[in-house]
Amino acid sequence: MNKIVRDIPPASGMEPQLGMLLSMLDEGTREWRDEFDELGELSPSAITWQPFPDSHSIGGLFIHIMEVEAFWVHEIARKASLTEDELNALVADLTNVDDVKWPTPPAESMAWYWDQFEKVRARSREIIQSFTEPHFLCALPSLNREYSLRWILHHVVAHEAYHGGQMVFLRLLHKNSKTTSI
Repeated sequence: MNKIVRDIPPASGMEPQLGMLLSMLDEGTREWRDEFDELGELSPSAITWQPFPDSHSIGGLFIHIMEVEAFWVHEIARKASLTEDELNALVADLTNVDDVKWPTPPAESMAWYWDQFEKVRARSREIIQSFTEPHFLCALPSLNREYSLRWILHHVVAHEAYHGGQMVFLRLLHKNSKTTSI
């Protein structure tokens, strides 16, 4: 019997700690995406479905994941403004996660959501690969705080894992809501 060895090597050609965190981010995405995709096709109405008014939806969580990554990596770490396309796709100003106020997201296909996601991730990769110091401090002046690049990437990894799991659960909940009353 062949032993299976799983590992996550750091992304090559960059500072090793940042390369490891970038690889962890990509591997985390791959894991929940594989689980999500195994559940089959998803209609735009399922993507926008909310179990109760103003609650999470698959599309809303997808947009939120993208917005948080873009905020921390693009805006805070690199001090780069979001592109016009990103601003149009990331309707984050309509979401208030603390008060559970999630707007109905665009009724688009999963291909559209993945396309938006890949644009954000590609820009994040470029930004992360440009850094050479994992302890580089990034300021958030409005809160009088500084964050290391390591912390920012850890936060993005953990945040995506949390909400990626919620998206998988919402797929199952939506699928089962058609056969049972919830």
